[in-house]
Amino acid sequence: MSPARCVLASLALSALVLGGCSQQQADAFMRNINKSGGLKQTLHDLREPTQAEEIEIGDGVAETLLGARPLLDDPDLQRYVNAVGMWVAQQSKRPELPWHFGVNDSDHINAFAAPGGYIIVTKGMMKQLRNEAELAGVLGHEVAHVTQKHHLKALRKAAVVNLLSAGAARNCGKPACRTGAETFGTDQRSLRTRPRQGR
Repeated sequence: MSPARCVLASLALSALVLGGCSQQQADAFMRNINKSGGLKQTLHDLREPTQAEEIEIGDGVAETLLGARPLLDDPDLQRYVNAVGMWVAQQSKRPELPWHFGVNDSDHINAFAAPGGYIIVTKGMMKQLRNEAELAGVLGHEVAHVTQKHHLKALRKAAVVNLLSAGAARNCGKPACRTGAETFGTDQRSLRTRPRQGR
């Protein structure tokens, strides 16, 4: 069995066992995933996107962010943030990306990065910054998210959880089966409110 197949089989079986499914149901799940190139297609779907695909994903994310809060109508500030941002991005490991920087019209103190080189800083964040060095620090932090592909890695992890929970649900007819989020403990609210054990 190849290393990729071993990893996927281990993850799938763990999800099914944790979800309360029987060994027969786990075997059925593995047969379904291997049928007619299913595993090969699944691994292809989980591959790292090309740079063009990354930029396309970023276009959609940026469009959503700007749909919620448009850019601040201050051309001088937008030019300044773009100039500082472009300088920071050119020092990064991925200077060839089509970087875009902007300030949105939100009073919240935050900054966002999207795949493909989109960086948005809020008006509230800009009010907190005391100098260009602090702006460069904030932009550098967001540029690092893009260059390290943190968003893309999170999307791939979510795809694995969805794949495993869909397979478990399809092959496990019991109401006791749990979703991927429950199985892997990714329900963020419960993580924040769950008291620590043993204290």
